[in-house]
Amino acid sequence: MSLSKLPKYRKNGQYAFVQIDCQRIMLGRYDSDESRKKYQRLIAEWAAAGGMLPVEPGGATLCELIAQFYRHCQSYYRRPDGNQTTEVGNYKQALKLVNNLYGDQPAKAFGPAQLETVRAEMIKKKWVRQQCNRQTSRIKRMFRWAVVRGICKAEQVTALDCLEPLKRGRCDAVEGKKVVGVKPEQITALESLVSKPIWALIQLQLLTGARSGELLPLRQVDLEMTGTIWRYQPTHHKMSHADRERVVFFGPRAQEILRGFFDRAIDAPLFSPRDVRRGSNAAYSKDSYRRAIARACEIAGIEPWHPHQLRHAAATRIRQTYGLEAAQVILGHARADVTEIYAQRDQAKAAAIVAQVG
Repeated sequence: MSLSKLPKYRKNGQYAFVQIDCQRIMLGRYDSDESRKKYQRLIAEWAAAGGMLPVEPGGATLCELIAQFYRHCQSYYRRPDGNQTTEVGNYKQALKLVNNLYGDQPAKAFGPAQLETVRAEMIKKKWVRQQCNRQTSRIKRMFRWAVVRGICKAEQVTALDCLEPLKRGRCDAVEGKKVVGVKPEQITALESLVSKPIWALIQLQLLTGARSGELLPLRQVDLEMTGTIWRYQPTHHKMSHADRERVVFFGPRAQEILRGFFDRAIDAPLFSPRDVRRGSNAAYSKDSYRRAIARACEIAGIEPWHPHQLRHAAATRIRQTYGLEAAQVILGHARADVTEIYAQRDQAKAAAIVAQVG
């Protein structure tokens, strides 16, 4: 049911009722102050729950709680253009495990032991340790949401928080592969195997350190082309929900690449499959961009790499040449320690120094 269409205050003989999700709820004598107030309270709770009937405190099953919380996720995790973020899919994956194991159990009975059992299922599925920890945190977040709505008690969240994250070397979960910057020879091997817009995106990521999702929707009209350095503020970026500003800078080499795509309407995406398939004006998606690189790697007979490794490579180069603070600003990180993760340390330089001093 759409939130734009509110359930109506109705009459049945001398009594008022409202029908929500095929359930008739009696409100009292028709047109009385009591029935009107009850109706207004029910509608407010219904809207706050994302268009579902409020669950009685302590009486909800986990299946009911998951249904309400997932409805919340679908409306909450959205970009300014209305499209859902990837968090919706992440929550769906985590909550499906909980529902399969404990969906028919009371939500208030779900404690650290049950959460640990769910996490053990994640490990069985060969989810990497970091993913297990993130998904466990998402499940805890559902119970925090439930506390605010009176479905669960705060003590339950405190108990769930007692389950500590999985630690490297002290659990059976597999470790994820460390993301490293792609090597120059792995990049040049693809030049003749990818389309013009794909190659341009690859070069721009290396020059700017931008995420692929920031560059893919870029249009000429989005560029601020005054001065020697062009600026671009992506409408959607990883931290836009936190009201963080993100600016991508384009120097002379990047500007030259961009000019090669100024032959289209200024409000059309610069990087579109139209260069390969006639009649296509949509921008490449992150998945189609990633697949194009993967296919080219397969044809070239080299180890596959993905677009995010270009950002790592750019971070390392910028940090080595201009320092950590410069890399932090260009990559748009709020904290320097995050930049350190992206920028690989120059071990060759360290070895050369040690050779001289040690």
